[in-house]
Amino acid sequence: MSDCVASLRITSIIALTNGDVDEAIKNSRKALEIMNYEIGELVLACALYTKWASFLNYPEKQEEAKKYFDQAWSIYPNLNEVIEITKFINQQMSQQ
Repeated sequence: MSDCVASLRITSIIALTNGDVDEAIKNSRKALEIMNYEIGELVLACALYTKWASFLNYPEKQEEAKKYFDQAWSIYPNLNEVIEITKFINQQMSQQ
């Protein structure tokens, strides 16, 4: 794995855990353009699902929300697993 991909992967995870979902999506996509790898897809899917969830309480944003959900589902179609992984990451980060 190149240093660039590793750096983008790490910054994506940090951005996601810090609540900067847009940055996580951007960096994950950049990393996957350079090299396609499973953890990169998982991080991108987590970020896309998080973005989708952030729109659920806004009726006017349902069409946009569906686009994020569809993208995430096409990458990683196991939402329950993503939720568990995201919970675990958040727990680990809160203990530091």
